[in-house]
Amino acid sequence: MRYRIALLVVVLQLPFATMAGDQLHWRERNVMADETYLRYHPDQQYRNLALEAYAQQDYASALSYFLEAARYADKASQAFIAGMYWEGLGVPSDPAMAYAWIDLASERRTPELLAYREHYWSQLDASQRERASAIGLDLYAKYGDDVAQERLERVMLKGQSRAAATRSPYLYVNGHVEWYQPKFWRPTQYWAFQETLIRDAMPPVDAQGKVRVRPLEPIRDRPADDRP
Repeated sequence: MRYRIALLVVVLQLPFATMAGDQLHWRERNVMADETYLRYHPDQQYRNLALEAYAQQDYASALSYFLEAARYADKASQAFIAGMYWEGLGVPSDPAMAYAWIDLASERRTPELLAYREHYWSQLDASQRERASAIGLDLYAKYGDDVAQERLERVMLKGQSRAAATRSPYLYVNGHVEWYQPKFWRPTQYWAFQETLIRDAMPPVDAQGKVRVRPLEPIRDRPADDRP
């Protein structure tokens, strides 16, 4: 059972560390790696820092960065925090706290995260469930979308306005105005874009939290000398 719960950490860690190379066009990757862009997207900035610390097994620093990203409505970071509390990485193991965080991470009804939420719930006893519900009220007040999305949107608006006024040199990537894409700056499109990245990064899971691994497929359309 511990192995299944640990999958949440593994499933979220690896894809978010590499998804830019798998899911995004290279021009989009350049934008999302740009220092100016990240300055106005603290959700991604702190998540990146957290992943770097996590990879180094510096769990205390990773948790601190994930908490900062969580303040800006980053559901991936909120799910990571849940896994760390369940496994006791950087903090004492606390299943009730873990459930409260995975419940928050699944606030947008993302099916893959909901499956993990239900699996966590099934492992709690009555007292843990009662405590988790109480913890959840405080978490939603500080990290829920009602407050956290607005927190990030204010920062993004500031960055977009400043770039438009100054004609920042970072607006253009090889002659393309990639920086201004609505999915990077406009709230509705941005949240939809982030949701797509989460869903693309995670393999399907069933209601018990089991990961269904897709069959291996050959790599196509790559030069022969570029194959492993």
